Amino acid sequence: VAMVAALHSLNLMVTLVDMAAADQPLVWLSGGFERVTGFKPAQVLGTNCRFLQAPSTDPLCVERIRSALRREATIRANMYNEGAKDCFWNSLALYPGYRPDSDQLRYYFGVGTPLSTEHMKAVARILVLTEDEATGSVFAPMPFAGWSGQSDCY
Repeated sequence: VAMVAALHSLNLMVTLVDMAAADQPLVWLSGGFERVTGFKPAQVLGTNCRFLQAPSTDPLCVERIRSALRREATIRANMYNEGAKDCFWNSLALYPGYRPDSDQLRYYFGVGTPLSTEHMKAVARILVLTEDEATGSVFAPMPFAGWSGQSDCY
């Protein structure tokens, strides 16, 4: 009980997705999810998290996340998401969770940390990146370890 209360108090978007259910719906989310995204639990529980994809969410990053889910792999991504009122940068980490009595995938745990646009612009400057402010997409003219060259998804 104390751990759940602690998770709810954080300004992080902690989620649990049921990978065994049709369309892999959200089945639990922390209070931070509502504070960051503006979506109430009743609005999103039972739905797939793809509703957070903004028109300018990098499709390469989305495909890499989907690929990681198919492979049951851990993945981290800095991506542009759409909240109930505003879009936001999200440093997302996804972790597979298995049934205790088998190696069968049961859940994916997500931890999202909100990033300010100023933070992402500073990262872009440090990494010799440019940002298309009309779309929010970020690309790198010079790839480096962990960077795909088009998306901050690794």
